[in-house]
Amino acid sequence: MTTNQETQTLEETLDKTDLGHVINENKKPILIAGAIIVIAIIAYSIMNQIAAKGKYEKLDRVFSVEQSVFNTFMEDKTKATAFKIALSKINNELVADPNLIPVFMSAINKLDQAGEVDLNTIAIADKWMQKLNKSNALYLFFAMRIAALKEDAKQTKEAIAILESLVGHKTNLLKDKIHFDLGRMYLASGDKTTANERFKFLFDSHKDSQFAKLAKLYLNGL
Repeated sequence: MTTNQETQTLEETLDKTDLGHVINENKKPILIAGAIIVIAIIAYSIMNQIAAKGKYEKLDRVFSVEQSVFNTFMEDKTKATAFKIALSKINNELVADPNLIPVFMSAINKLDQAGEVDLNTIAIADKWMQKLNKSNALYLFFAMRIAALKEDAKQTKEAIAILESLVGHKTNLLKDKIHFDLGRMYLASGDKTTANERFKFLFDSHKDSQFAKLAKLYLNGL
């Protein structure tokens, strides 16, 4: 009896104000809405936990690949053939993972020093480059290395295309080297006019750079 009187008193109290009357008349929808909000919060929390777990699991896979594929080769360069095979089999989800880029570049450098870089390896490196975020500095350094590999493989046009795409990179890093390398490659491909433009731009805009001094030598020879 007391409970009913208290309930009635609460309803009567709510009815005394417009807001209270609205609440009193819409108890059920309000309770349902509240339940939905609570469920949404719980679901969000669970999704965050799942995402965090997924992130840690991916890091475990990255670490496993680093150890089994890259570090194994870095410790024994005679395993170049096995390394290139393993490199081609890395799960696509882990290709170009930022955590693997430094060790990938180190391994590629080691392959290059051993004369073991072939067209298939360059194609794999190109695939990694394409998946990287083009706006950060990591992409800039990686792309410049791939351009050098392509130049060595006589893929001069492709190397030029990569470097041309880096000219407007927002980091403004290594612009002198980019223009210098472009000048060299244009000259090697027989385009003296564009080579001259690159060298001249480099000398005019980066006078104190060692690459500008080299550019001047090229300019004098044109």
